[in-house]
Amino acid sequence: MVDSVTLLIDDTLTTSLIAVPLAQGWVETDAPVSVREGLRATDVTSEDVALLSVAEATLLVETHILVSDVAVVLDGIGPIAMRTPVRPDGVEDTVVRLLDIGPTAEMVTRAMLRPYFGITATSFATSDESPGAA
Repeated sequence: MVDSVTLLIDDTLTTSLIAVPLAQGWVETDAPVSVREGLRATDVTSEDVALLSVAEATLLVETHILVSDVAVVLDGIGPIAMRTPVRPDGVEDTVVRLLDIGPTAEMVTRAMLRPYFGITATSFATSDESPGAA
């Protein structure tokens, strides 16, 4: 590895299988390791190697090679959940509040909401100040 390469890891429950052993020194590496909560593509320089969400990784195709052989994949129940005040098939047009979610959960929500649940989002609220968040 080049001396200036840093291994950046998004600090999530899913990536903890890799992040914790490296961060705790249980596994030794010559490259510096930085575990960061909410790691975004904009945090990754051309000198870095990163383990981050697929949604953010797609933003790096111009500067990095995406290696799909190295990934953390969930099979079964994952850390993404949806709550509705009534059964999902009873919700029609609504503001969807994206509460404390990462880019993968947002991508899955936007992709699956209409075709899978039949819910049409009139807008997406990403903070308390977003229109319709209340």
